[in-house]
Amino acid sequence: MTSGHLGGCQADRKKIFKKSVRYAVRRTPLVMRCFLVALAVSAAASVSAAPKTFDFKDPKEMNAISLSLDAPIEPMVGYAKGISGTLSFDPANPGSAAGTLTVDANSVQFASDGYTATARGYALNAQKYPQLVLKIRKVESVKRVSANEFRGVLLADFTCRGITRPKRMVVSATYWPGRAEERTNGSHKGDLLVVRTAFDVSRREHGISDGIPDAMVGDVVKVGVAVVGICYAPKPVEAKSAPRQKPPRHASKSREKATIGQPVDLDVSLTRIGAPGSLNLSTVKGSKGTVLFFLNEQCGVTYYYRSRMKKIQADFGNRFAFVGIRSGARQFPDRAIDLPETRSLAMPFVDDKDGALMARFGVGQSLTFAVLDAKGTLRYVGGFDDQVTESAVKRSYLRDALRDLAAGRQVRRTTGPAIGCAIIPPQAATDPNDEPSR
Repeated sequence: MTSGHLGGCQADRKKIFKKSVRYAVRRTPLVMRCFLVALAVSAAASVSAAPKTFDFKDPKEMNAISLSLDAPIEPMVGYAKGISGTLSFDPANPGSAAGTLTVDANSVQFASDGYTATARGYALNAQKYPQLVLKIRKVESVKRVSANEFRGVLLADFTCRGITRPKRMVVSATYWPGRAEERTNGSHKGDLLVVRTAFDVSRREHGISDGIPDAMVGDVVKVGVAVVGICYAPKPVEAKSAPRQKPPRHASKSREKATIGQPVDLDVSLTRIGAPGSLNLSTVKGSKGTVLFFLNEQCGVTYYYRSRMKKIQADFGNRFAFVGIRSGARQFPDRAIDLPETRSLAMPFVDDKDGALMARFGVGQSLTFAVLDAKGTLRYVGGFDDQVTESAVKRSYLRDALRDLAAGRQVRRTTGPAIGCAIIPPQAATDPNDEPSR
């Protein structure tokens, strides 16, 4: 073979190689795109294959079902609040929903105490059959009616007094990602699932109140369900807290009634929340005064005021000292106090355990604020403003009071209605004569 032939072969090989490189460069992005699409599809499939578990044992104990018996001469309405159980729900595949809800038969309640005792005893035999159970067998049909709402038909088994009957019911489910914190006043992070349905139960089919005429107790019990489940986000690992200290006792002077325009002695020590030890309120002073913020951990309205609290502290915190006072009866006395505000607001929080301070200032609502001037004279007791929705606020009572004091003026409005939840006083602080003096 001549050198000319060799040169020609090498030239051809170079041309072929260059074409191959150009082809590969053109094709590589397409291959990569296909690969990424495949990965995305795979990831989506893995997400939809992992349904969320929603717990219906409500930490606020607000979940309940309604019971209605429309007898000809004695219609009655009751409820049951002992709800528990879990539902598995996948927003990407709602047809796979499954789970069981249970109701504590001893939580059934009617207006009459006598009828309540009869319902729990003779009618439901709660001692022998302590639970009413609704178990999903199959999702017959389901459709998405909005971004977060689903409606469908479920086939379920309902068990009462040990007797199980099939039920077919129309159900709506609303999925609220990330809104558990809002509902629980910041105590828990996670997602919400709101389930609503209604179905009928025949008392004859379950042997309920055999022998009682329908004129007195209707055969059909209409059950209404509107309950909320929480899919809890994993909690971060927390450092071990300091050992609990014995709470300090209130001084007797803490029972003295606080009156607008009169000095208030705050020489009382209360156990701190979210920090070790106790705090003497007389040491909490600003150059212009002190703001006492009364609240209860069960009031969800507090959640909507956090941004306003941060703003008012930013505006007046260099002249007024703020302290949060957790007041009222404990809904869960066997649990440690979980006050989310200790993690979101820059102020000390203390526990008005026996309700002495709330009684002293005439506090009956969460949120309530008491403002004292630099000399310790009470100048304002009342709410923050006139609307829970911040954009709708027309009167900001607390801010106006602080402006007046900061400017050296007399506080023009010494009270304003408090918006929020009623604070139930502890038994030790209950006094029929405890009304605010203004």
